[in-house]
Amino acid sequence: MHKHNELLVTDIPRRNMYLFPEKTAIIFKRRRLTHREFYERTNRLANGLINLGIKKGDRCAILSMNNSEYLECFYGIPKAGGIFVPLNYRLAANELIDILNDSGASILIYEGRFDDVIDKIRLKTKIHEFVSLDASTDKVIRYEQLLSQSSEIEHEISRNHLCSNDGFCLMYTSGTTGFPKGVLLTQRNMIANIWGVQVAYRCTHMDRHIAVMPLYHGGSLQYSAVHYSVGGSVVILEQFDAEEFFRTVKKEKVTTAFLVASLLQKLAEGLKGRENDIESLRLIFYGASGIPKEHLKKALNAFKCQFTQGYGMTELGPRGVTYFTPEDHEEAMKDPAKEKRLSSCGIVTPSVEIRIADESDETLPLGETGEICVRGEPVFQYYWNNKKETERALKGGWFHSGDLGYLDEDGFLYIVDRKKDMIVSGGENIYSTEVENAILLHPCVHECAVFGVPDKEWGESVHARVCLKPGASISGEEIVKFCKKHIASYKKPKSVEFVDSIPRNQMGKVIKKMMGT
Repeated sequence: MHKHNELLVTDIPRRNMYLFPEKTAIIFKRRRLTHREFYERTNRLANGLINLGIKKGDRCAILSMNNSEYLECFYGIPKAGGIFVPLNYRLAANELIDILNDSGASILIYEGRFDDVIDKIRLKTKIHEFVSLDASTDKVIRYEQLLSQSSEIEHEISRNHLCSNDGFCLMYTSGTTGFPKGVLLTQRNMIANIWGVQVAYRCTHMDRHIAVMPLYHGGSLQYSAVHYSVGGSVVILEQFDAEEFFRTVKKEKVTTAFLVASLLQKLAEGLKGRENDIESLRLIFYGASGIPKEHLKKALNAFKCQFTQGYGMTELGPRGVTYFTPEDHEEAMKDPAKEKRLSSCGIVTPSVEIRIADESDETLPLGETGEICVRGEPVFQYYWNNKKETERALKGGWFHSGDLGYLDEDGFLYIVDRKKDMIVSGGENIYSTEVENAILLHPCVHECAVFGVPDKEWGESVHARVCLKPGASISGEEIVKFCKKHIASYKKPKSVEFVDSIPRNQMGKVIKKMMGT
């Protein structure tokens, strides 16, 4: 039962409807929705899904590029008691099929541009209802038709039969073996993260946020939800385009933006002569991957607005573990003694506690490097269908991130390295094992090793060292092309080199430190 002394994420559209009924909530292309209209559309969606047979705890997935319907699904699916499952549209069909089967999703909402992928999904999943956002055929349920045939009155389920422990969102993040892990986040996790980020970054109902990163990305989705939740406006771009970014910021008087490091650099480089277009920007959130200190300093000087960033991941809500404030940036730029802080990700937010642990899970003193461990309301509940990984990650009541870092004497967190062989390229997490498995499918390949190498534009890029079978001959370009058939294009190697052997230890594990990584 809904506990009347707790505010749920699904209560926020109703709250905003009462507080800001005629204020613009969502802007996407020519569509502009007020908070009242958005509230009513999320109700229609929830009622429509209930009419399709969704039950409390059922999973409903979405495969789409950025649009206003994405945020309607974020709020509307849980209003029906369902669990929202955002899908990375850059994944290959077989990868999406694996995720859908693991999640047990029964309904899929999708864009028509993915029809070819949907045809494959139909044959290999147990999804029984397909809802198209833009189909012109009568063969599928149309999203707008589903809404128009459903009531705008909020359902009894949403008002009185949900609680903070209910599943809200199931987001998939790659595991070290390459198979995606489903991270279950509850209403409590999400609301704690929303308010934690709001307090840390001082977002208000006066803000206009621009969503340019894919909304399947935890950071992009969370920052959009934070701004909507405080009664602000969210301006959505279908995908990133520098010219469209500048034009929209100027036209809509955008005040905040979330950008991964590579795009921040690209915009800073193209800003000359466009300074007047971004006069309304007060704050840029950046993150999802590391940024060289010199590149950050150039961006700070170019934009001349405030900057902030923080540390987080899908399992942590997914944002708001630490925050590096605008004042911290300003101090670090002015005081040479504090310049090093530009390499940190700030101090812990009010909603969590962090510690640094050694290999025995004992807490390390300040300044010593170990695994970053987190506990607090935003921490996820469990990995879907993966009890073993859940127990490992949450041992002792702390989430063990797999990231290595340290805290300085002032409480600033620094990320040093990753325990897992994860490559972060343009804000996307890429696991070396997954790429290695794809390369090893080629009949000419004997063994291989994949790791990240520094990349000025993307932070890191995927590099592969390949050992061929005796007598075999193949080019690096053919390896890259082959990978695209088995994994998402963005995961393929950017560079390939051929070697006579791969160094391994006595246990047969590749010794990557011998490769100059």
